[in-house]
Amino acid sequence: MQLKDAGPVRVALSESSPVTYRVIVVGGVSGADKTQTLDQLVAQHGKLAAGELMLVVFAQDNYDVRFEMGSLFRSKGVSAEEILGLVHTQYQPKVRAGQPENGLVALIQAINKRMA
Repeated sequence: MQLKDAGPVRVALSESSPVTYRVIVVGGVSGADKTQTLDQLVAQHGKLAAGELMLVVFAQDNYDVRFEMGSLFRSKGVSAEEILGLVHTQYQPKVRAGQPENGLVALIQAINKRMA
C-alpha cells in the first residue's frame, strides 16, 4: 500500500532535522489491532535510535497513524501525549480533507520545529 503522492513527504523527510523518521505505510490489519502491528514493526526493524520516530500509517483505515519514539524525545521533555496532540492538530485535519500526504508533511514539520 502506498500514498497517492509521496513526493512531498520525501521532501519533508530530506530536510535537515534533529529527528530521523521511519514512515511505514501498511494496508489493513487482519486479526491484530494497530498497537500490536506497531509493536511487531518495532520488533522487526529493531530498537529505535535516540532521535528516531517511527510513524505507521494504516492506509486502508482512513490513514490512521501510530507512532513509537526514541529516548531523545523524552529527554527533551516531549511526551507521547504531545506527539498525539500534533497528530490531532496537524495530521488529522488534512487527512479528513483527503490529503494524507500533506498531513504527514505538516506533522513532520511540527515535530521538527518542536525538537529543534
